[in-house]
Amino acid sequence: MAQEKRLKLDHALFWPPLLLISLICAYIIGHPAKAKTISDNALAWVTDKLGWAFEWYVVALFLIALYMIFGKLGNKKLGSGEPEFKTFSWLGLMFTSTASAALIYWATIEWFYYMKTPPWGAKPFSPEAADWASCYGMYHWGLIPVAMYVVIAVAIGYNFFIRKRKVIRPSDVCGILGQQKDRLLGKVIDVLYIIGMVAGVGTSLGLGTPLIAELISKIFGVQHTLSLDGYILIAWIALFTTCLYFGLQKGIKFLSDVRIWLAFGVLIFVLVVGHTSYILNSFTQALGTMLQNIVRMSLYTDPHGKSGWPQGWTIFYWAWFLNCVITYAIYLVRISRGRTVKEFGLAVLGSITLGEMVFFAVFSNYAMYVHENHILNIAHYFDKFGPARAIVEIWATLPLAKIVLPILLIYAFISTATFINGVAYTLAMVTTKEITEDDEPSKLNRVTWALLLGVLAISLLFMGGLGPLQTSAVVGGLPMMIVCIVIPISFFKEVKKWGWKTNGEGPEIEVPEETALSQRMI
Repeated sequence: MAQEKRLKLDHALFWPPLLLISLICAYIIGHPAKAKTISDNALAWVTDKLGWAFEWYVVALFLIALYMIFGKLGNKKLGSGEPEFKTFSWLGLMFTSTASAALIYWATIEWFYYMKTPPWGAKPFSPEAADWASCYGMYHWGLIPVAMYVVIAVAIGYNFFIRKRKVIRPSDVCGILGQQKDRLLGKVIDVLYIIGMVAGVGTSLGLGTPLIAELISKIFGVQHTLSLDGYILIAWIALFTTCLYFGLQKGIKFLSDVRIWLAFGVLIFVLVVGHTSYILNSFTQALGTMLQNIVRMSLYTDPHGKSGWPQGWTIFYWAWFLNCVITYAIYLVRISRGRTVKEFGLAVLGSITLGEMVFFAVFSNYAMYVHENHILNIAHYFDKFGPARAIVEIWATLPLAKIVLPILLIYAFISTATFINGVAYTLAMVTTKEITEDDEPSKLNRVTWALLLGVLAISLLFMGGLGPLQTSAVVGGLPMMIVCIVIPISFFKEVKKWGWKTNGEGPEIEVPEETALSQRMI
């Protein structure tokens, strides 16, 4: 029976997004210049016309998260019984889940974008630009956006533990739709989720692939070409397929654990050897700047200066994070059974924000130290070869670089391999009919999505530059925002109607290892 379920596709969910994304990829590869023009126009239109909506939405979720934590829902429990994990281990799982290739990428280079083209009319590469550059990364990866995971996760936890529903697709937690959640409207919600998720993943792979290619180029002396990017994507998919067909998923989990140790090992190393006093001084000032200006930063749209800065950065990030919020929220709920809403919300806001701020505090400020002390002409590598090359050259200034660079290569490769594994599994689960948490989607389904992700990443790289990657995230984030508006509205209406009573032990959320491995997803 389980085998039959694995092979039974939900054609209404599988084919529309698959065909749509495949056609887009084909057009991009066939007409990269025209596709880039369309991409740039789409990005400009969405961020200019709807940028305010993304900003208000994320602010609203932050306020809702505070209400959940400190309001009357704060003492409600996500399932009965004792917590599955001890508090220290539980917080550690959240803290370490932040370690991703995308995080270390942006932590090293994001500040340079802001120094070169600063917000608020600051002069490029001035002390004022440096102040904004050192704090904006922590803001974009910090408290305000992290709150969205609290809201969506509590809604999912309520549906699973209290309403005792299976949670495979977003439509499963859209009770406000009534019977329509299992019909056409529910299908539309799920298709929007799939498209948004694939678009966000395309951005992640489009950033991670050139970084790994530049590491290979630096270590082994080979030239970085688009072909090398393609070979890397093929290697990831081949590893994924091999592990899948030969039952080596435990090996993938082991590699994911190794990834975490490598990331935090390098983090500590950079903090210790990378001019510690400068890093800590700069972090302290950046934190003060961020806290002093956090409301202003949250509502910055620049309609008078028309710099496009908040559209290209803050709104891009909010849309990108929305693409992964549901999947990551399921992971957070999975490890939080038996916790109160207050415990859960404070843990998410504290652990995840701290985990990401630590990476920015160390990697960003080390890179700024390299720049300010003229150890490396970062602008030369950034302008001539691109951000990925600049990142690798910054890392190459570290002591013991011949050891550190291979470690970072292994870390980035493993991070992306486990990332593809988790995303492909999630997409296969969503597009399989009548599947439960205990069933396995078909291997062919999973491989199909992995291949599509690889093709999309190559397509975006064909167009070149950061713009297409931002477009993928923002355009994908738009339907995800719609989905993530329906979910909390449904949650509050159902709590008002049915209450929140935890009877008995309640079910456990059994999220497969493949989904848990993807964790933050970006």
